[in-house]
Amino acid sequence: MEILRTILVFLHLLGMAIIVGGYFANIKAPKVIPGMLHGAYLQLITGIALFGLLEAQGAMTSDLRIKYTVKVALGLLVAVFAFLGNRREKLAARTAAEVPVGAGAPGAGPAAGEPGGSGGSGEPGARNPSAPFAHLTFGAAVLAVIVAVFWV
Repeated sequence: MEILRTILVFLHLLGMAIIVGGYFANIKAPKVIPGMLHGAYLQLITGIALFGLLEAQGAMTSDLRIKYTVKVALGLLVAVFAFLGNRREKLAARTAAEVPVGAGAPGAGPAAGEPGGSGGSGEPGARNPSAPFAHLTFGAAVLAVIVAVFWV
């Protein structure tokens, strides 16, 4: 059982590293990349497995049960934020592929590359529609780490 627990902890930490690494790799133009979504799923699955392993061993106290329930809830938040951000990225990529370059809806404003367009000094959210979800995914993952480390 100890080998299984060690493997699950390793995979759990690997999922966290994928989320944090994906965030910092795109820090200049934050977006949710597929790796962040996969890392969130890995953390959620291994976290639930670790929770179940503690239950099966009978080592779960009411204090630990509360802590791990909070961590599972945070893991769900991380996964939802990553999923929504990834979905928003895919939708933006699909929409960009359908609209020819320089063409836009009438009255939609300047296109990328035109003065005032989102190609240069425009708002970053216009280029990276999943930026808010990237920040939320990273923040919730870091909060889960803080809960794991400091909630004794």
